[in-house]
Amino acid sequence: MGCASGCEGEPPEREGVLLAGLKDEVRVANMACVAVYNFAESEASPHRLSPIFADLARALLEANADPNAQKSEGVTALFCAAQKGFTDVARALVEDGRTEVDLANINGATPLYIAAYYGHDAVVQMLLQRGATVDRAQNDGMTPLYIAAQFGHDAVVQMLLLRGATVDQTNR
Repeated sequence: MGCASGCEGEPPEREGVLLAGLKDEVRVANMACVAVYNFAESEASPHRLSPIFADLARALLEANADPNAQKSEGVTALFCAAQKGFTDVARALVEDGRTEVDLANINGATPLYIAAYYGHDAVVQMLLQRGATVDRAQNDGMTPLYIAAQFGHDAVVQMLLLRGATVDQTNR
C-alpha cells in the first residue's frame, strides 16, 4: 500500500541520485531512510531487519548525523522507521535525545500518524511513551485516531484512546 509520504514512491536507484545532490549532513542522515526503503522492499522480514537498521541509525547518530534532517517532502528517518514498523530503529532515534517526535512532513503527517496508518502498534506505543502528541492532525485534519479507526487497527485505536485522543475531532 503506497503513501504519499516521501519514503515510498521513488525507486531505490533514483533515491540514491537524489541523495547525491544533498548537503553531506542531510545525505548522511537520510542513508538510514534509503536503507529502510531498499530492504523493506525485499523479501526479508521487517522484524529481522529492524535490529540491523537500529545499529545503522546509532552509528549515524554517533557520527553526529542530524536525526531531524528532512527530505524535500519533509520526511525524516523516524518517519520512515514508523512507516515500516521498525520499532528498534524508532527507539534508537528517539533515545538519542535530539529527535523531534512530532516533526511533520509537508502534508502534516507525523511519525505517530504514519505508524497509526499502517497499524504498527509497537511503534505507536513507543512514540506515545516518548511524548508524541496524540491529537496532532495532518493538514487535512485527519488524526492518528481517525486513520487507525478507518483502517481497523483496533489495538492502535485503544492505545490512542487510553492516551486521551479526542473522539469527536473533525477533519477539514
